[in-house]
Amino acid sequence: MLPALLALSTVASSTATPYLENLIAEAAARGLADSLTWRRLVHYEPRWIGDGFESTADTERFFLADEGKTDPHAELRATLAAFFAPPVEETKEVQHPQCRFRARYRWLRAELGFDDAQLPVMPCARFEWWRERLNAKSATVVFAAAYLNNPASMFGHTFLRLNRTDTGQATDLVAYTVNYAAIPTTNNPLFYTVMGLAGGFYGMYSTMPYYMKVKEYSDLEKRDLWEYDLSLSEPEIKRLVEHLWELGQVSFDYFYFDENCSYHLLSLLEAARPTLELTSQFGPYVIPADTLRVVVEEPGLVTTRRYRHSRYVEMLAMRGRLSPREVVLAEAIASGADPVDVELPKDRHALVLDAALALNRYRSAEDEDAPKDIAQQILITRGRLRVPRATLEIEEGDPPELSHESTHLALGAGADASAFVSLELRFALHDLFGLANGYVRGSQIEFLRTQLRVPVEPTRGFEPAIEMVRLLRIVSLTPYDAWVFRPSWRLSTGVERLHQDGCVGSSCLYYELAGGPGLSAEPTDKLLLYAFLDASGGAGPAFEKNYRVALGASVGALLTPFDPIRLGVEASYRYPLLGQPYPDFAPGDDGAPFTIRGVAAVNLTTNVELRGTYDRRRGYEAADAQVRFFF
Repeated sequence: MLPALLALSTVASSTATPYLENLIAEAAARGLADSLTWRRLVHYEPRWIGDGFESTADTERFFLADEGKTDPHAELRATLAAFFAPPVEETKEVQHPQCRFRARYRWLRAELGFDDAQLPVMPCARFEWWRERLNAKSATVVFAAAYLNNPASMFGHTFLRLNRTDTGQATDLVAYTVNYAAIPTTNNPLFYTVMGLAGGFYGMYSTMPYYMKVKEYSDLEKRDLWEYDLSLSEPEIKRLVEHLWELGQVSFDYFYFDENCSYHLLSLLEAARPTLELTSQFGPYVIPADTLRVVVEEPGLVTTRRYRHSRYVEMLAMRGRLSPREVVLAEAIASGADPVDVELPKDRHALVLDAALALNRYRSAEDEDAPKDIAQQILITRGRLRVPRATLEIEEGDPPELSHESTHLALGAGADASAFVSLELRFALHDLFGLANGYVRGSQIEFLRTQLRVPVEPTRGFEPAIEMVRLLRIVSLTPYDAWVFRPSWRLSTGVERLHQDGCVGSSCLYYELAGGPGLSAEPTDKLLLYAFLDASGGAGPAFEKNYRVALGASVGALLTPFDPIRLGVEASYRYPLLGQPYPDFAPGDDGAPFTIRGVAAVNLTTNVELRGTYDRRRGYEAADAQVRFFF
């Protein structure tokens, strides 16, 4: 389609050469190709190495000049020339450049004052139909909380909602959303991470009704949604919609920590209001919660914040109003028991039926084969009671923008056989013992955590030693629930140091992949207990045969006696199956191959934490203290 249009525009421009040349000259004189708006519309960014600019867009048809990806001036000249192309019959694949590049056309027309007699306006029926269907009057940024069971959403997800009213409405489920996401070829967390880091996927924008996103996130994945209304003016909303049309079939190389959903959402807002400086605040990686903070902290950009709880949270709140006997009864009704034959007062019967319906719908959302008639029978019985639905009070959690920053730098000191100082850097994001404000309690996702230790005793030298280079660690503690069972699980991979069996120096290092399923329980809102079955495979000179395959188990507890103090302890045991002999238990030996680890953490501010750890295992004992700075 594009080569044909360019050929037509070349023929057309031959008869419109004087006027086209005047437009190009005026655009050059006014420096439009160097303007902020033009850079936003074509997604130009300064090169990481060298001078000049390069667009983040990676689809050839997004550019009208051969060198348009790296030359803003050539792309602007080619864009002006393309606007002179003769009329075409619009189809899904063929559009006139004035219609295909709607935001560019509108902006250049406003800047240069096109003469309609010399540059006729082309009808854009397909765009107008789409624009009227969206009917956008305002915009809202929506943040979906992290969901560890989906590798694409482990860090949370941001998208945009285009409201059909002047201000965002919490009930505006028929409004359309603007979503940028990778087109993945795998759901395996490890493979997804590797391919996402290497740009193995491409990403695209898409639109769909908001109720579909609510169903996906709130109903199926039990994720809370946070909505932030924006102060974009009517012209800015119009430009946003026009630019979104330009990006309809344009792809971008997707990088998990750089050009991801959050980054491209910011670039879309910058196209709508070019004076915003959002993407420039980030370096080599971008985390959704960090981008949300940037949006919230931009003066005057956010006008209102709202919380939309998940169906899971609503269901638990309904259950919380019931007595133990009523909880059992509601579960039975949700599973198919007769909802009519209940010996309860009408108001209590109604509460039981409301909870049973919430449970049935939650289970049906997860299981497409679940019976469909149970909910209908509950609704019929509920209607016959003629009892108004009681107000459901659901406490709003901590907004995600109040969480600690994603990167931390830690300075520490401690002792094992002798004293040492340590330096630690973690790029993202949160661990079990971190301040939970704005994060899912019982969740951990760490990426690229590196720790160095330097002995401070002359007899040991002063060379830094690698303690760990952990590529990825994910822990999901989902407390046991009789209504909704979800197993806990964890996964870790990276380079670790083996502090036993007499190894020294670099010979203690090994690469390991470990993880396994588990169970957790929450006796109180201050205590979380867990247990895991662990399997691991390691390779390196730390082992007798340069590898080890092991099985084991771990038990632990997390205690928050009061904010901002967190305490934790974990005991683990691993039995080496292959590659390493099982240690003997001779008199006077160093004990069984158990590991016990304790942690105590307290926050001085949201982004400054003090943490102490104690580690004891066969032949090794260490304690250290750190001060962690989040940024």
